[in-house]
Amino acid sequence: MKKKRVKNWVKVLVYSFLLFFTSVFIIVSASLLYRSLNPEAHKDNLLVSYNSEDNISYKIKTKENSFYSDSDMNMNKQYISAIIDKIIFDVSYEYNASKLLDYEYDYSIVATLIGDYKSQAINSELWNEEFIIEPKNTYKVNNENSILINKTFEIDYQTYNSIMANFQKEFNLDVDAYLKIAIDINVKSTTSDINQIETYDDIDITIPLLKDTTYVKYEKTGVINDNVWTVVTNEEHTNTLFKLMYGFGLLVGIILDVILMVLLLNLTTKDRYFYEINKIFKKYDKVLANVETIPRHDNLIYIRITNFKDMLDISKEMHVPILYCESKNKVDFVILTDVYFYIYTIKRDINIREKM
Repeated sequence: MKKKRVKNWVKVLVYSFLLFFTSVFIIVSASLLYRSLNPEAHKDNLLVSYNSEDNISYKIKTKENSFYSDSDMNMNKQYISAIIDKIIFDVSYEYNASKLLDYEYDYSIVATLIGDYKSQAINSELWNEEFIIEPKNTYKVNNENSILINKTFEIDYQTYNSIMANFQKEFNLDVDAYLKIAIDINVKSTTSDINQIETYDDIDITIPLLKDTTYVKYEKTGVINDNVWTVVTNEEHTNTLFKLMYGFGLLVGIILDVILMVLLLNLTTKDRYFYEINKIFKKYDKVLANVETIPRHDNLIYIRITNFKDMLDISKEMHVPILYCESKNKVDFVILTDVYFYIYTIKRDINIREKM
């Protein structure tokens, strides 16, 4: 019986490997069939990568005074408003792409005087006036992969400060005044009929007015890195013969998978059957007696037992052995008395019974 059980496990192992390979075969066949029936394959393709960076620097030119010997003062400091003459700004912008392209770009510099009323209102702006420092001009370049803009301009601090002082004096209002400078740079490049790079960079500068001291605030766009992607469609053509082969392979794989699963189910059920009867033979061989055929029991009262434990209890109580008869698909365990015929059967298609 143990040899049969070992033999079954070898078969289970072989069938499991075959089931794995047929499943892989089904997946490959299904994939090939799907691709042959759906020839368009889409994928993203990097068209161009690009980066841009803007920068700003400035210096303060002072009026003659008794305290500062140097007429030029470096950036990012606090300055006495009364000695500021002009503020000179240097703005740079650099754009680089991974391919040679055609570009159209523009930039402008606009200074806006703003007077806010010192209140808690959401919109407290009383007055503003724009001053065009650099009007918007459009430029075109062809077959280039970079753009470089360098611009220097100066702000006459005292002129703007005087305008706001006159406004405050005219209306006798407590005004929060400042000069806002906006540097706008726009780059547009065509990469194909449907893909286009559009980059917008802004540098904002704020200079307070009507204050005893001044500190220049500025916000840059900074460094921008980006990519432009396009969708590429590849047509994969497969002739009819290969389509039929893929379909036939898929069908054969499914049939083999079903057959192997049935065989595996059958073998595992059979192995459980061998396991249970081997356990009984090993543990209770002293009370078991093998017979070729079941003794005649026509005149006895027939009683079917549902578990082997009850057979053991009856055997002990009656002091009689348990006879068993093996056939291909079942084992019958019987106990004979003068009156009763007890029988317990283990069949091949049974589930594992309760532990004994």
